[in-house]
Amino acid sequence: MEQDSINRILFPQRGTLEEFENALQRKLRDPAFQSRSRTKGVVLSFPVIVHVIHNGEAVGTGTNISQAQVQAQLAVLNEDFRRMAGTPGFNNSPIGADVEIEFCLSPVDQTGNPMAEPGIHRFRGGQATWTRSQIDGALKPSTIWNPNQFFNIW
Repeated sequence: MEQDSINRILFPQRGTLEEFENALQRKLRDPAFQSRSRTKGVVLSFPVIVHVIHNGEAVGTGTNISQAQVQAQLAVLNEDFRRMAGTPGFNNSPIGADVEIEFCLSPVDQTGNPMAEPGIHRFRGGQATWTRSQIDGALKPSTIWNPNQFFNIW
């Protein structure tokens, strides 16, 4: 929510959260949208690229986290979005739902070539700490992969 608030200041054309929620509710009630809705039980899978920003450490040490750490966090994300029973992502809330979305580490890079470490882009950042301004103004723009093809995580 903190980052959303910052983004709404930086990009006022996005409007307020209330405006977004109202627009979403109108869209959900639109018969044309409902006729194009996907079938319940069909799980959508989104290819993920995790940008691991490091300072030259060996893989698995310091900020250069291991492939296993990336996979473990992706598993937690999927548990939450799928509301998987027997995991911390499950709850008994009446508004809780399996949103039928899963995230998978992309097997290919931006040009369609197989990746040695699926879904992991290791980037030597060259500095120990980053300000929010440096992250949003330089780091992300220089490392982001096409957001129409990949879900980017840093």
